[in-house]
Amino acid sequence: MTEATGEKGAQYQQVVSKGPLPYQYIKVKLEFEDGQPRDVGESQFKALISSMVREVYGEVGCSLTSDVLKYSPKDCSAILRVTHSNAVKVWSSLTLCSSFEGEPCAFRVLQTSPHLMALAVNSRDLDF
Repeated sequence: MTEATGEKGAQYQQVVSKGPLPYQYIKVKLEFEDGQPRDVGESQFKALISSMVREVYGEVGCSLTSDVLKYSPKDCSAILRVTHSNAVKVWSSLTLCSSFEGEPCAFRVLQTSPHLMALAVNSRDLDF
């Protein structure tokens, strides 16, 4: 970490991080085969994620924590926070999801970043 003086004597700090940040943020959406929205509650959404991780990684997978930071029930999308070391395991578990309560569905990973603020804007949605 270094300190420098900018214009008019203003102080700023330059921070250089070494290694990965502790968390990875993943924006996901649960899509059904017919494209119609479903009434999926936040607890059901979280339970589905946990069951998929358990199905792929067994009882060891139960120790992989994922937090639902924000959930939108109208389009079944959420922002998940997982530890950096477990992000690939959670992501791979989500891609293997094929049904919810007997209905065909799939998780789509929309965005991922080690910085939560990066999920605020999607460059693909911008009009130029």
